[in-house]
Amino acid sequence: MPHLQKDMYITSLTPHMHLRGKSMRLVATYPDGRNEILLNVPRYDFDWQITYRAAQSIFIPSGTRIAIISHFDNSANNPVNPDPAKAVRWGSASQMEMMDCWIEYLDAAATPASVTSARLP
Repeated sequence: MPHLQKDMYITSLTPHMHLRGKSMRLVATYPDGRNEILLNVPRYDFDWQITYRAAQSIFIPSGTRIAIISHFDNSANNPVNPDPAKAVRWGSASQMEMMDCWIEYLDAAATPASVTSARLP
């Protein structure tokens, strides 16, 4: 997993999966080895997709690695699963599946000193 090449401030996170998506978590591993959960969505809902905006930007130093951990449910127990008998492939249509998380950030070198660190709500 590549590491970030410059200091940044995360301003928002937008998790995205389709109908089989169950959960998503973003974990930062800092250069000193500490781990921090940046976002935890334990009950992902395709019909309730939101952007999580930080009350104050989150400082992420150069050398940090960010992992996205997601879980899916392709079983008949998932009431919104279009067809549990079919193999699932990546695709942009909702009947297919994908996993993305958009990270909105500011380059720390170009950010005014008034931006400070805090966690997402």
